[in-house]
Amino acid sequence: MPRSSPRSAFTLFLERGRPGRSTDPTPVAPGTVVMPPHRGRSGRDGRAPGSGFTLIELLVVIAIIAVLVGLLLPAVQKVRAAAARTQCSNHLKQLALALHNAHDTFLAYPPAATGKQNPGWTYPKGADGNATPATRGSNFYFLLPYVEQDALHGRFTSVAGAWDVTLVGGTAAGTSFDVPPPKVLLCPADPLPPAVQVPGLTGLRHMTNYMPNVQALGQGQNATFARYRRYTTAATATDGLSNTIAHVERYRLCNRLDGSVGRNNWLAAGLGPQDCSFAFEADPFTGVPAGNVGILPPQFTPPLEACDPNKAQGLHPGVMNVSLLDGSVRTVTSGLTQLTWQRVLVPDDGQVLGADW
Repeated sequence: MPRSSPRSAFTLFLERGRPGRSTDPTPVAPGTVVMPPHRGRSGRDGRAPGSGFTLIELLVVIAIIAVLVGLLLPAVQKVRAAAARTQCSNHLKQLALALHNAHDTFLAYPPAATGKQNPGWTYPKGADGNATPATRGSNFYFLLPYVEQDALHGRFTSVAGAWDVTLVGGTAAGTSFDVPPPKVLLCPADPLPPAVQVPGLTGLRHMTNYMPNVQALGQGQNATFARYRRYTTAATATDGLSNTIAHVERYRLCNRLDGSVGRNNWLAAGLGPQDCSFAFEADPFTGVPAGNVGILPPQFTPPLEACDPNKAQGLHPGVMNVSLLDGSVRTVTSGLTQLTWQRVLVPDDGQVLGADW
């Protein structure tokens, strides 16, 4: 009688089951390896893998993200404000160096304004009053060649009887306010766009965020203000170049509820709050002639509707950037007294600056 093949202990185990437990009723062929049934895996919380968040968990995550955004937003705003302040400071630095380069070329600073009221007053001194490029205009126009804007400088000409520079080939004399300024004349901290619609005037007006100090740079526009109706040089600033402001900050359009004042046109060559000039009082301490207000202290980030066109405006919280005649840039704080502010604007009054400078 033939002998049956030997059966392994593992096969017998599969057929009979473990001791003390019921066996699988399904017969198993000899030599077949039977795998245990798949029971699946579960996470620590008992859920099957791949399942999504519950609604409560999703709400918790959203709440955490909202809190983080709320914490980070002020920090992001501070970083952006600091970047804008640095960029404005860099622009003033370029303008201050441009003043020095122009001074070295023509042996005098570009005046704050020259124009219609005195056709013989030109920059450079003794130049043709009706020329291209223009020889009568705003301080910033004369600085264009020294901030890599030669092409823009050559687009304008001087025309007899015009208040301001005239666009070459233009149809009207002195109507060039629709020409955008270079970026060096703009500060990103200003809430208004560079081109604004001024109430009572047609067309857009292109503005700047800086103003030249008439006391330090002189002017050839108004004979009434004889004290600084002059060409100024480094030697004029007997109080020291590092103690005299060259340019200050200002809103592009100040007191916009009254469009007759406070527009800071970068090509305007007049004297007054409606033009691109500052500290134009004949006597900066008392206000002469009668009706003038003297040099008032600056404002710091005022609301546009509360902006005073007779003042400079700090465009950054608590501080304002200013350039000095020595080519440097520094910040002025809201703690500066009016007396110190007046003295640092006048280049030759012989007064000692206060400890708050």
